[in-house]
Amino acid sequence: MYLDRVFKTNDNTDMNLRIYLSIILYLLGSSIVLFSFEIYDGKKLDVEMDLLIGIDYSYEATLLPGRAGFELTDSKIGLEGEYLDKMKFHVSVDLSDTEVDGDNVQFLRAAYGQYTFFDALKLRAGRFEIPFGEENSLGKMSRPNMYHSEASDLIAPGRSVGIRLSGKKIFNDFSYSLGAYNSSGTLSVENETGHHIFTGQLKFNRDFFKTGYEILYSTDEIISQGLFVDFDFDVKENITFRFFSEYLEQRYYNYHWNHSVFTSVALRINNIEPLIYFDYYDDRVGYDGVEDKWVAGLGFNSYFLNDNLKLMVDLHTNYYYSLENASNLKFYDHKLTLKMILGL
Repeated sequence: MYLDRVFKTNDNTDMNLRIYLSIILYLLGSSIVLFSFEIYDGKKLDVEMDLLIGIDYSYEATLLPGRAGFELTDSKIGLEGEYLDKMKFHVSVDLSDTEVDGDNVQFLRAAYGQYTFFDALKLRAGRFEIPFGEENSLGKMSRPNMYHSEASDLIAPGRSVGIRLSGKKIFNDFSYSLGAYNSSGTLSVENETGHHIFTGQLKFNRDFFKTGYEILYSTDEIISQGLFVDFDFDVKENITFRFFSEYLEQRYYNYHWNHSVFTSVALRINNIEPLIYFDYYDDRVGYDGVEDKWVAGLGFNSYFLNDNLKLMVDLHTNYYYSLENASNLKFYDHKLTLKMILGL
């Protein structure tokens, strides 16, 4: 009877469907109790679950008539908890971002534990995003641009297993992180290369201004560094201006190096937010690299449900300046994308 009231089923409803729905409702009802319960002499373990769902529709016109289609870009489920304000844990999976290795399908996104000695010293161990590339670290609900920068995709290392020391409120305005990780973020091979990544990061944050420097060294003959500035301030009530710019470079010792500059400007007025961005990437500086490109884009965001639902529009084009002039195809990947993303 309960299922009939909730899902408005009828006598023709398949019995298997009823069983599945009953199981789902039971699990959901049971999990609610786990969010906050008392343990260890009356202390509380606070556990939160978050959900991120994203779907987009894009039209890409490299050569007419182009191609279009829907894509499930995000289906993340995360569980995060904190015990005695000291121990924090996080586990998340993303069913839309899977790795296939033979018969194994891996969709683990992150899994780590973190212990806080005090604000200036925290120890994290597990699998998580390597802290290199500020734009790459911005979540999909917090950044105005729909797509990551070229440097985030081609220079930032992504996720891997390792350890990190970090701290904040150093002289009130500074924060830092130091870490060591496996050099490959691919779960199936990350322990086979024998190489490691070491990172260091120093940030300054006061009021509406944030800046920072970061460095990465890999035993695979790679050294990278970056610098960013981020202005995010309220012009007046319900009007927020944001300027972000980041420079990243990647050097393969004495062989060659790549560098990139990404800049975005956004103005949010109440629940709407137009933006413009430019992205420059030079692959193999001094040579004609395959990924040499300029990217120019326009965006428009609308926010609903207390910013938990975001509707995004992005229009951008790529200019591959190192390609030959034959067929006049230096302008590639003119792409229009409409995206809906829900974060709870």
